[in-house]
Amino acid sequence: MVVYIYAGIPKTSPHKAAAQLWLNYMQTRHAQDILWETARNDSSLVEGSNTTALIDEAESDGTKFIHFPMDVVLREGVMPGNEFEQRMQEILNTVQD
Repeated sequence: MVVYIYAGIPKTSPHKAAAQLWLNYMQTRHAQDILWETARNDSSLVEGSNTTALIDEAESDGTKFIHFPMDVVLREGVMPGNEFEQRMQEILNTVQD
């Protein structure tokens, strides 16, 4: 499953221009490389993405990915995997005696 992470600027943000600059920077190859080095995660939508290379390699072996762009999230009303995440939170928050 490929899930996209979206970012935006709140209407009430006191520094909209600074926030926009940050978002613009995060979409650059340089910032994506830093993300990859620190979290092993980057955006497959940015040219040269390491994630794209991994997806391409897996697809060449027959793996089929399901992509969940924002229109799907908006139509379905929840992020894919949301039920799984909720169940994991329940398990993690359950106190064992």
